[in-house]
Amino acid sequence: MAPFITSISPTQSHHAVPMTITGTGLSRVIRVNFGTRPVTPTSVTSTTVTCMIPELPAGQYNVSVTDGSLTSNSLPFYYIGPPKVTSVTPNTGPLTATSLSVFGENLVTTTSVAFGDAGVATDVVIASNTTLTVVTPEHAPLEPGTCTDTVDVVVTTAGGTSFSTGAGSQYTYYDAPVVTGMRPSSASVGSTFTLSGSCLLGATRVTFTPTAGGQLLQADYVVLSPAQISAIVPPHLSQNTYNVRVTTPGWPKPHHSRDGIHSDRLTARSSASCG
Repeated sequence: MAPFITSISPTQSHHAVPMTITGTGLSRVIRVNFGTRPVTPTSVTSTTVTCMIPELPAGQYNVSVTDGSLTSNSLPFYYIGPPKVTSVTPNTGPLTATSLSVFGENLVTTTSVAFGDAGVATDVVIASNTTLTVVTPEHAPLEPGTCTDTVDVVVTTAGGTSFSTGAGSQYTYYDAPVVTGMRPSSASVGSTFTLSGSCLLGATRVTFTPTAGGQLLQADYVVLSPAQISAIVPPHLSQNTYNVRVTTPGWPKPHHSRDGIHSDRLTARSSASCG
């Protein structure tokens, strides 16, 4: 009697997962066929054959069995390739939960996205086989003296779990910047001043805003260390007192500051007063 397959389980999966084939006339089966890829069974009875799913390119395969002279009918099986994370955008952010996109391969059956020891992402949306949108888990407070924590972004799908590919599959949590002082606190346009504080590394901008309200102006700056920034008083400032603010990927963090950016004050002098 020719072998006949009535079902296979699972009908979609990835390599190194056991498959059970059920049917009739299976007692003499010596080979399981995934398309043209042969696999040796791990056990055989008259009604059941088991084997390990081989590593295959992603796609659909016809699964059949051969008993030496006869080959059975076939049933469709979909091989799900292992997920791969190629980039995370943005790849830096605050300790609080924030939205971002994960890009990669074979993501359409994603079941979870982990951010190292920080935890598992929420609001996972599968946009396509190559794109996810997620909300990062909130990170626990960092150890004193530590301003960042870089974690692997790991995706689990029906095709397995992704492996780290280095910087492309990582996300860096930033603690909030804190400005503790400024030297000098009064300066003229074009002069250099120094901001001191903590977790200033990764600063994305230094801005001046009049304390009484008005137009925001950005300053040129250089991050010297996590504790120090050298900046230049922007041109076109009128004589006034300004809030000087530092923004890093560590914002927002509402409990530190009303507007989410820690600041200090500097009084801009007119150029004539500096002579």
